Amino acid sequence: MGQAHSLLALPQSGLSSPLRPDAAGRWAEEEGQMCQLYGSGSHRGAETVSGAGTLEALQDVGKVRWRDFNQEAYVRGTMVRSGQDPYARNKFNQVESDKLRMDRAIPDTRHDHDVYKPMPCQLLRGSGHGICASTGLRAPNATFAWPCAGLMSVDQHFALLLSSGCEPERTGPLRISTAIAFMLFLKTTPEAAQRPPCRHWLSLTQVQASSTPLRGRSQLMAGSPAGLSLPHSSLHRAHPSGLDTAWQGRGCQRKQWRVDLPATSVVITFHNEARSALLRTVVSVLKKSPPQLIKEIILVDDYSNDPEDGALLGKIEKVRVLRNDRREGLMRSRVRGADAAQAKVLTFLDSHCECNEHWLEPLLERVAEDKTRVVSPIIDVINMDNFQYVGASADLKGGFDWNLVFKWDYMTPEQRRSRQGNPVAPIKTPMIAGGLFVMDKFYFEELGKYDMMMDVWGGENLEISFRVWQCGGSLEIIPCSRVGHVFRKQHPYTFPGGSGTVFARIQSRLELRKKLSCKPFKWYLENVYPELRVPDHQDIAFGALQQGTNCLDTLGHFADGVVGVYECHNAGGNQEWALTKEKSVKHMDLCLTVVERAPGSLIKLQGCRENDSRQKWEQIEGNSKLRHVGSNLCLDSRTAKVGGLSVEVCGPALSQQWKFSLNLQQ
Repeated sequence: MGQAHSLLALPQSGLSSPLRPDAAGRWAEEEGQMCQLYGSGSHRGAETVSGAGTLEALQDVGKVRWRDFNQEAYVRGTMVRSGQDPYARNKFNQVESDKLRMDRAIPDTRHDHDVYKPMPCQLLRGSGHGICASTGLRAPNATFAWPCAGLMSVDQHFALLLSSGCEPERTGPLRISTAIAFMLFLKTTPEAAQRPPCRHWLSLTQVQASSTPLRGRSQLMAGSPAGLSLPHSSLHRAHPSGLDTAWQGRGCQRKQWRVDLPATSVVITFHNEARSALLRTVVSVLKKSPPQLIKEIILVDDYSNDPEDGALLGKIEKVRVLRNDRREGLMRSRVRGADAAQAKVLTFLDSHCECNEHWLEPLLERVAEDKTRVVSPIIDVINMDNFQYVGASADLKGGFDWNLVFKWDYMTPEQRRSRQGNPVAPIKTPMIAGGLFVMDKFYFEELGKYDMMMDVWGGENLEISFRVWQCGGSLEIIPCSRVGHVFRKQHPYTFPGGSGTVFARIQSRLELRKKLSCKPFKWYLENVYPELRVPDHQDIAFGALQQGTNCLDTLGHFADGVVGVYECHNAGGNQEWALTKEKSVKHMDLCLTVVERAPGSLIKLQGCRENDSRQKWEQIEGNSKLRHVGSNLCLDSRTAKVGGLSVEVCGPALSQQWKFSLNLQQ
């Protein structure tokens, strides 16, 4: 603990921070954020926990505010040295992580137009010459991200329709098939920072529309001429109220949350985590949460090599540190943290997260309304290479494949349509990712906590998701809550004792299911996850047919269409296939069919026929190839880009290497 004392004061110079102290000893921050005082332990009024009890005050004696914690001294303890591999320890670029401030600014990725009603059709028009296509597209996309927006290209102009039912003819830039209420002008090069920003900066000059071209000037175009030629158009106000009628004041960024929300204990487990990532996780919780809602942050150190990774963070107010005296793994470590928690609501976070604005309130509100809800934020992506923060799609829910691997599923078109009136309504999800969720503490205990016989890491999210749904609860993703997470291509954890034990004694878990009157797994498949296709008992192999990072794909084609390859998305759909005992390669009721029994013959989708020899396939060479039985030719992707998949003479080419994601009879 030799560094502990030095961690109570701010550094005299930052690692790579662009900030410099002013004459008064303050650290100036971008965008007018709060300043930090050297060595200040003062409690600003806005940061003081209202109603904090004597016990909490006594526990925090001798501790510092997170703003006064010495980031440089703490992070220096595990910095990557010159010549070391920055990915070696954590499987993400630790050098980039260590460069970042503990309270860095991240984009607010919350949806801000959840409820809208029909409004007058509008045409956004911009003109450009020699503009990069991606730049031209980013302008309208970033400016108006409406759920019903339809984007079309007209010559060197773009038209963006902001309400459903407005279909422009594609024959010319000014031929519109419906009346336009008003017209907006925008250059093709800007990129808006907020979604949707128009009501904040939209300012148009009044231009009387007529059937003949007019010359007008728009402040959006910096005074440059703008032509307007649309009958029935009108621009009679500087800030069109028609835009504001699209919002009902209930978007995420203007939502008023309940004032009586319960406080939570945040449980974060870690093992040899990069100090910079762990510190940012802790700081983001404290910075982005109403102070009265954070009872405590419990760090459970799962026997890291350096005990000070966690112990030093115990100097921060509201942070408690528990250290295992041997490696226990994620599940038992989380249970230890939950058992020690003082709040009535538990929040579990991974140790490489960054919480976004008002991430906590919508989660707590759902749990406060119903203790059997287990809720998760939308998990944004923190790039493992450069640590850029990228907003994730709100059209996803959690699922799994028959290898019992978690995956993200897109909502069905019907589900998306049903949410158009309120895109930020909670999303019922069959599965949660597992690293980030909130649930009532009593319900966590009543439900059986985690399975304490599960070791280290992996599979716990499936097990607890099944148990929640089957035993009377529900899982939700809350779009108004956003938390960033570093997704890695490999996990950095070691498995003491190996990972070969398939299962241990499960009698106690079976008795728990009986006690809770849990429904059978068949009920779960039929009522919670009907989109998951169950492998038929006649299937030999099932799932995606993979070739490197690409997968066999119908490309949206139907009967008599060719097939191709597309980047694997792990969402089933066009990439879901089955090899049956009858030797058919099936996609729903269509089968891969050889048109001619000759090298170079295309493969087409045709209705499955029981005795059609053109549809018979078999796996060869250790299930690494698909050979057509009648011709002894192999499925080949070499012509995929020019016409579709074909059959060729079998050989060692990579274009003939295929592997099902799930082989059922190995």
